[in-house]
Amino acid sequence: MTPAVWPLSKSTKPFIWPPIDKTADYKAKGIYLTGFESDNAKGDSAVFNFVFSNGDSSSKVKGSATTKNKIMIPDAVLKTMRGVTIQYSSTSFYDYIIGFTFIDKDGSQIFKIGGLTTNTSLERREETVRWGEGEIIVGVKAKLYPSGQSKYTDF
Repeated sequence: MTPAVWPLSKSTKPFIWPPIDKTADYKAKGIYLTGFESDNAKGDSAVFNFVFSNGDSSSKVKGSATTKNKIMIPDAVLKTMRGVTIQYSSTSFYDYIIGFTFIDKDGSQIFKIGGLTTNTSLERREETVRWGEGEIIVGVKAKLYPSGQSKYTDF
């Protein structure tokens, strides 16, 4: 996994998908991130789960909004992804990850999920993680606060 993009988090509650005991199995079987579940059909909110190629999806923190809308990453995009820009906010209320923008080798946007596009009052920040040709996302790791808000993510 790549290093954390927001390492200053004080949270000690981890979110890891797939669970550590399944990670080696996912790698061996070539299981990878293929989409998201969102709480709205457009996928532009900051509420989502991760969906993997075997159909498994991450679990919501108890009390979170439901994520009934599947938004899959197109196959052509999966083959050209070379990085992800993680958008987050550090304002007092929205202090968590708000979206992911996947990019190609040239840094051009090829797929986006989340972003809270209707909220213009956020103090938006971002970090980009890149990977090489032929590499895929086989897991996600983040720190959660008791409210369920994620504080940083590794891919």
